[in-house]
Amino acid sequence: MSGRTIFGIGRRKVLIAGYALAAWIGAWVLVLVPMHLLGVGRGAFPSPPGVLLLRTGLTLAACAWTIPFVLRIWRADDEYARAGSKFAWYWGGSLGLLLSLPAYVFLFSGGLNWLWPAAYHWGLTPGHAFQLGYLLPVVLQFLGFLAALAWWRWRGPPGRAL
Repeated sequence: MSGRTIFGIGRRKVLIAGYALAAWIGAWVLVLVPMHLLGVGRGAFPSPPGVLLLRTGLTLAACAWTIPFVLRIWRADDEYARAGSKFAWYWGGSLGLLLSLPAYVFLFSGGLNWLWPAAYHWGLTPGHAFQLGYLLPVVLQFLGFLAALAWWRWRGPPGRAL
């Protein structure tokens, strides 16, 4: 084993994989272990308010746990990998959202009822819940885009000396 590889794999890639693994395992532990120990997570839907707040808080904690690892992964990557990541997020995320629109229209228009009428008896309320659930990430993604664009135009590229 040379100083630059571990089992033939570059040290940078091993470091990045370790950060990713720590982020995933830690996030799942933060969410699942307390739910299992408290015996919540199974049962009625919608959840009672206490369970709802617990799930939301644990999910928020898991998201906060992953942020430092994502930043370390980004800093450990080389410029080429970063450019590829940006390209994939921009084009993949944008086109993925675009291509999900026909599925949204199909589902909201009663497509599941048409495909499998015995299993889906949706009224107006679940359809509206799905609509709001779908629009939340779309709207927030757009607002995040606007905020980043405003920052870029006001301050210049991130990391540039002020």
